[in-house]
Amino acid sequence: MPRHERPFTTAAAAEKARILAEALPYIQRFHGKTIVVKFGGNAMTDEELKAGFARDVCCSSSSA
Repeated sequence: MPRHERPFTTAAAAEKARILAEALPYIQRFHGKTIVVKFGGNAMTDEELKAGFARDVCCSSSSA
């Protein structure tokens, strides 16, 4: 089952919360700045990586 179709468990939610808490200082520091993200290599050929990249970028841009 692809990662984006897996059920969202409590453990997964806790891990996501931990990652976001760790990233918060960087999110605050770069809020309102233009960020350039390179997309290439394996991420372009693996459907699961493409979906993960798109999800992460959307998550990042929607929190602005």
